[in-house]
Amino acid sequence: MDGSLGQYLSNTGATFQTFSSQLPPDQSVLVNLNGWNGESNIRFNELANWVERGGIALYLNLPQMTHLKMVTRGSHMSRHLEKDTILPFSLSLYTGKGLWTPCSHVVKNHPFYDGLPSNCLMGQEYRNVVSQWSIVEPKSNWIGGNITYDWYAGLKHKQNYIGVTEAFHGADLTQISYGKGIYILCTHRIVENLGKDPVADRLLKNMLVDFPRLHRVNSSKQPS
Repeated sequence: MDGSLGQYLSNTGATFQTFSSQLPPDQSVLVNLNGWNGESNIRFNELANWVERGGIALYLNLPQMTHLKMVTRGSHMSRHLEKDTILPFSLSLYTGKGLWTPCSHVVKNHPFYDGLPSNCLMGQEYRNVVSQWSIVEPKSNWIGGNITYDWYAGLKHKQNYIGVTEAFHGADLTQISYGKGIYILCTHRIVENLGKDPVADRLLKNMLVDFPRLHRVNSSKQPS
């Protein structure tokens, strides 16, 4: 929404067009939420209807956390995105940034990570693009994710040998079916690092290259 993604694609010589609800569903749409003002927009509803008919929409990032609701008053650990704001379903997110408790970001084997370390914990190669928030609801068989735990956040008098309060995992990069189509949700910091970090460039390239395969797989799952 801030124009940075379009500028990057133009600089690489890629051809693209602005989303239209008339776009054939065998195409793919990239969504950059940098610059989104937090308000609902009819374009998101049009996109949801298009995905439901069989399209693939890749959200390359999520909104600034200031635009999302705190799950509990004053909490800096979790956020919530209401249904039909930018997606036809709600999202719950938990911090993916480790402080004195670790957040272990995991990369599975997947075409999106071709040419990059995978089937492992993220190492220093990913330091600029590693997610700072992970999607915990809806639950999904994520492609890349975060495994972490809570240890009485904000209650220092309970942070002792008794142990953790909850262990959980969330998605940094995941695929969610919607109608006949697919939403791909990514919390990696790709857009802000395009043209600056080769890992961000490679991730976007891999995603674009893999779209035809995703469309073929998705079409094969539809009833004839």
